[in-house]
Amino acid sequence: MRIILHVLTLTALLATAPNRSFALESFSPVTCKEAKALGMTFRAQKAGGPNAVRVEVTFEAKGKLEGVKKVTLRMYDGEKLLVFTTLSNEAEAAGRFKASFMIDRDLLDKSKLWISSSLGGASVGGAYVLNVSDIDEVKGLR
Repeated sequence: MRIILHVLTLTALLATAPNRSFALESFSPVTCKEAKALGMTFRAQKAGGPNAVRVEVTFEAKGKLEGVKKVTLRMYDGEKLLVFTTLSNEAEAAGRFKASFMIDRDLLDKSKLWISSSLGGASVGGAYVLNVSDIDEVKGLR
């Protein structure tokens, strides 16, 4: 009986192991309006070519954004991850966060900003996730 239990447990583990899992990544999708209510501000402008856009996000690391450790830009084609990059903090003052990136307008719909925390602000030590194409300032440039 014990061998059967071990075999069943091993089978279950092997069956679920190759699947995509968010067990280590807790996240909360947010809209642009919700992100702004959290204290984030956005700027977007044409830059670097006829189809390029420069996007900037800034916020104070306080309230629900206290404990934010990084902002990442992720780009997906369906469920396939195309790009994952950590944006550096350009803010000079402690307690502030400022990050920017340039992107082709055709890729806006595939891109997401992840604002990651090590504290309980975003879910439980997770991230706020915002679709770049949903940012009001970006919509105005399309």
